Amino acid sequence: MALALPTLVKSKIMYYRERTIIQMDATELMESIDNMFDKKLEEMLERLEKKELIYTRDEAAKILHSSPNTISALVKQGILKNKGYGRKILISSFDIDRAKESKRFKIKV
Repeated sequence: MALALPTLVKSKIMYYRERTIIQMDATELMESIDNMFDKKLEEMLERLEKKELIYTRDEAAKILHSSPNTISALVKQGILKNKGYGRKILISSFDIDRAKESKRFKIKV
């Protein structure tokens, strides 16, 4: 999960062994935690209001403008979760929405 940084007025960004280290005071830390909490809470409330739909592999491929083989590969990589049993691949509408917003890979939408 990406860290939602507050406006970095007093914060210092450093790098150590290809890792980002952020030095901030307690106020900035609390602000950052509040922002992350609010974002997650909004996502959860939005999910509660939305009705979950289940799509087949072919339907999910059409929604994501990709091929059914790409959907299978995304399931293998763990980006999409298979709700089906056995060889049947069924994808939740929530997972499709999350995949559209994800920055781990590029989807043309």
